[in-house]
Amino acid sequence: MRLPRKGILIRIVLYGSAISYFGWHALKRYQLEQSQSERAKQIEQVGGIPTFEITPEQARELGIDVDDEGHIVSPKQPAVEPNAAKAPATTSAPGPVAPKPPPKPPATPDAGHNPPDDPGGDAKSQPNRR
Repeated sequence: MRLPRKGILIRIVLYGSAISYFGWHALKRYQLEQSQSERAKQIEQVGGIPTFEITPEQARELGIDVDDEGHIVSPKQPAVEPNAAKAPATTSAPGPVAPKPPPKPPATPDAGHNPPDDPGGDAKSQPNRR
């Protein structure tokens, strides 16, 4: 059997390797997207809160009391003193506070605007512009 011409062999090697390379990356990306969508579905099934399973030893390290089967015995809650003094929400100034003065009105109705000398604006009164 005779081999094809050299040009055809070079094209097969170049295009074959390029297609294989990009196909492999596309497959990896597809697998990643599938795993992310499956994880999103699992989170939706739980109610939008991501959950993790941990061993009873890990729970004890986190400070959660569990029995040998892994059920929570009594969660530790931070101690809150019911008679704790609260800071006042607002503080009063030592004297009366003067209200802010209103903003100053503009000097003229069209402040910042330079009106033309000839308000009529016909072409004869305007200088010749090119």
